Amino acid sequence: MRITVSKSILLIIGYLVFSVSLFFIKHPSVHMVFSFCVLLTAVCMPSIDIRKGIFPISLFILFTFSSNIFYGSGQVLFSISSLHVTDGGLSVAVVRSLRVLELIYAARILGALVPISEMTTAMSIIFQPLGKTGLPVNEFFNILRLTLHCLPKIKSRVQQECDRYIDYAYNGTRITGVAKAASLSRVFIPEILVPFFIDSIMHPEQYFENKDENDIHVSFE
Repeated sequence: MRITVSKSILLIIGYLVFSVSLFFIKHPSVHMVFSFCVLLTAVCMPSIDIRKGIFPISLFILFTFSSNIFYGSGQVLFSISSLHVTDGGLSVAVVRSLRVLELIYAARILGALVPISEMTTAMSIIFQPLGKTGLPVNEFFNILRLTLHCLPKIKSRVQQECDRYIDYAYNGTRITGVAKAASLSRVFIPEILVPFFIDSIMHPEQYFENKDENDIHVSFE
C-alpha cells in the first residue's frame, strides 16, 4: 500500500498527539484499553512480528514497573523488608509501564505504515515553520536522510568485520550464541569498532556509491 506524503504527515501528527495524550491519562483502566487496542492493531498487521524484540521490551517494562511500584502514597498493600507497596504506587507503576508499552508498539505501527524515506520527508514538512526562527531544519533532515541511507551499509560492514574476526580467531570454525558473543565482547570496541570508524571518517564516500563489500576490512594480524 502506497502512503502519500500528506497521509504520512497525518499519521505522524496522529502518533504525536496520541503520545502526548498518554501523559495526561492517569487511570490504569484507560491505559489497559489503549494497550489492548495498540497490541491488537500490531498483531493484525502482517508486516509486524510482535514477537520480535519481545525480550528487551519486556525487560524495559519490568524495570519501569519495579522502579515505580515502591513510590507512592495510599494504603499499604504489602511490604518487602523496609519497602512498602501502596495502592497509589501500584497504580503509578501500572500506568507508566503500560504507557511505555503503548509508545513502543504505536511507534512500530507507525514505522510499518510509513517508510523511513517518506517519514523523514513528512517530518521535514511538519517542522518547516521552525526554519523561519533560524533553526537549520533543512540541513538537519538532509543529514538525517544521508544517515538513514548509510545505516544498512554500516550495519553490513560491521557484521562483516565481526564474522571476519570470528573466522580469523577460530580458524574458520563456526561458533554461535554465547561463545560468539563472549568472544566479540572482548575485542568489539578496540579491534573492530574503532578501526572501522576511523576508516569511515577517512573514506566516507564508500557509503554513497556501490563498491565491492570486500574493499575495506580491518586487519587482525
